[in-house]
Amino acid sequence: MASVKLGVAGQQQFLGVRSGTFRADNISLRFLIRVAYGVRSFNVSGGPAWIDSEAYVITAKPRVIREGAKASTLPEMYLMLEVLLEDRFKLKVHRETRELPVYELTVAKGGPKMQQSKCIPGPPPPQENRPPGLLGGVNGPNRTENGVGTEMPSLLTFLANLTRREVIDKTG
Repeated sequence: MASVKLGVAGQQQFLGVRSGTFRADNISLRFLIRVAYGVRSFNVSGGPAWIDSEAYVITAKPRVIREGAKASTLPEMYLMLEVLLEDRFKLKVHRETRELPVYELTVAKGGPKMQQSKCIPGPPPPQENRPPGLLGGVNGPNRTENGVGTEMPSLLTFLANLTRREVIDKTG
């Protein structure tokens, strides 16, 4: 059972699962495709002009997969979203391999400037404390990012989304 309605672009967004129900509030079709198929937005090509400009509100309850069990994990919800996109939006997916330019993240000549975090993984700290992760900001014409307790895969994903290219870790 699913409901798909036109949302309002630029309004507050939510994407996730609440009480076993998948919710997407004011999310673009490109972002929904990215989430459902596990790709970055710059890896999605083609589609109608409104793939980025229109937003949707989707509420979907998973069908019973087996007696008494419903899809409750994120991978199961993403599979459900794939089916919904193919059914409601008549989405046709074609996967292909392309050679594209990439960036390599390397260590500077003087050695690494990053320091190992003293953060201890665990539950999120109280709201007044700074959470682990990347915190963005702008400093003049340059963009700056402060990473606290960020692991390399998260940094690479952040940089890839920022630069719209894959980033390969060559730091060792």
